[in-house]
Amino acid sequence: GKKVVVNSNRALADINKLHAPAYDLLLPVKEYGDIHHVEESRGCVYKCSFCSIHGMYPYPRLKSPGRIREEALRAKEAGVDGVAFLGELVLLDGRRALEIADVMKELDMIWRIDAHPSLIRKRKNIIPILKEKGLRYVETGIESAVQSSLDVFNKGTTPRKNENAIKILRKAGIITT
Repeated sequence: GKKVVVNSNRALADINKLHAPAYDLLLPVKEYGDIHHVEESRGCVYKCSFCSIHGMYPYPRLKSPGRIREEALRAKEAGVDGVAFLGELVLLDGRRALEIADVMKELDMIWRIDAHPSLIRKRKNIIPILKEKGLRYVETGIESAVQSSLDVFNKGTTPRKNENAIKILRKAGIITT
């Protein structure tokens, strides 16, 4: 009718228990490329002022490496050569990142992630290992080379730290965007 209804807050679902995407309903892989998206997380630990993720997902939820393996395997069986992970938290937990890398190496797939510059710097010691295990691309939100803009955006970083994150990736031979 003419009334707006707002649902009450409720517990967020365990993303490890949600149904996997129905890859069998997609067009043949060659119709849209050889990289497929696999969700690795929902939510974010950062609170950038321009982003709606924190409002939609008040806390981060991570898929287990086992669940990621199931979905990546289904994508591979559909003819996919690589995975682009949806979410920005592969590097949040170093142990989990290495387990995901082991999965991708086992499946012989290339992969790409999104990562905050702070997480790249925090996990700089494992970046070469991830590269060795198939990580080829990392997209990172730099947003600005001007500190005052980064402050307005609440990025929690500096132009120098952002530059350092890109250097870490490039030194490892990872393509950056």
